[in-house]
Amino acid sequence: MNEWSIFLAGIGFSCLIGSLIGVSLATSFRRVSGTFAEVALLFGSCALVIGAAWCLCSAIGGGGFIGHACSLLLAPLAYIGIFTGWTVSTFLLGAAVEAGWMSAIGWLVWCLIRTRRMKMDANQHISLSPGSPAQADVRRSIKKMKKILIMAAIACVIGCNRQPSAAPGSVSRHDGQRNDLSKENWALAGPELAEYARLALCPAQVTNAFTVEYIDSGPSVEIGLGRVGCRIVLGEHFYKYLTDPNPSCRRAGPALSVKEYIEFVVFPEHLELPTNCCALIPWSGFTSFYHMQPVDMGTGFGFHWFGRMHLWEQDDLRERLGLIGGDDRLALAVAGGSVKDNGGMTANSMACRMDRFKRNSGSNQASQTIGASGAPQSER
Repeated sequence: MNEWSIFLAGIGFSCLIGSLIGVSLATSFRRVSGTFAEVALLFGSCALVIGAAWCLCSAIGGGGFIGHACSLLLAPLAYIGIFTGWTVSTFLLGAAVEAGWMSAIGWLVWCLIRTRRMKMDANQHISLSPGSPAQADVRRSIKKMKKILIMAAIACVIGCNRQPSAAPGSVSRHDGQRNDLSKENWALAGPELAEYARLALCPAQVTNAFTVEYIDSGPSVEIGLGRVGCRIVLGEHFYKYLTDPNPSCRRAGPALSVKEYIEFVVFPEHLELPTNCCALIPWSGFTSFYHMQPVDMGTGFGFHWFGRMHLWEQDDLRERLGLIGGDDRLALAVAGGSVKDNGGMTANSMACRMDRFKRNSGSNQASQTIGASGAPQSER
């Protein structure tokens, strides 16, 4: 899910939790009267729930159903805090705003239940009967409301953790053979290329950092003149820590469970592609906390690779897969050093890789020169 989807899902989930709190308080504190007292009780309860979710995320992380539910509840305040300054005061502001709209929803539910109860009492008074059937009807309505809200909250958590069955925004399929990359050949090559890319991007000892989310069933990405490529989407699941703006720090603390996506489009290596191929490819438009851009990553394994991802990821992949050519890596390093994103992630990553960029830039030029002369290429 992208940032806006997580934010909106978090708002919806928090509204459901606010409604449940309103139902619970309306049935438990019948003697509380006055709008101010009701809203104050609701606001305090919502703040306690948010604080409990924060503590649970700190204790158990964002894994499992409970962890995902807590992360989803904390998502709105996390995004408000991140995009308004990433300080303690901004996160407190986000918590106050979220508790505010949860209280508003809960108060509306409380008013609805109070109105229903008042009508029941009026009917009892007019009929001069015990009114037990009407009271039982109200209790059944409240139980039904609770059940619906709980089921909606569970469905919201489960739905937000579903894996995409296809690449969002992918272009329409073309099963016809526009070039020699046939559907049958891609059925064999596609999964292997996706696995090569996944393992190349995974850090040492963490082979499940990336997962293969989508592979085209056949050539589908058309850029004109019969040139059609295939798309691969990888997903990365990680926890965005909310209390430290330094991305390299992984101390314990509340975290937001996030899944981001990167994509590749590959063409047969022998095809003559235009120089602006990156601009012609219809990218899916995945969003990220950090800077992403399309890159010509060069050739390897019989294909010409293009990708839209973070700059440090494209360099790691080109380094470990031994891709040749493509956009100049040193130029990308210099450009990345001036990128301003969350925590300076891209600039810091490019600064750490500058020496390797310089070394690989020189070796790429040398290997291309040697390859053109027919001599074997030296190892990098």
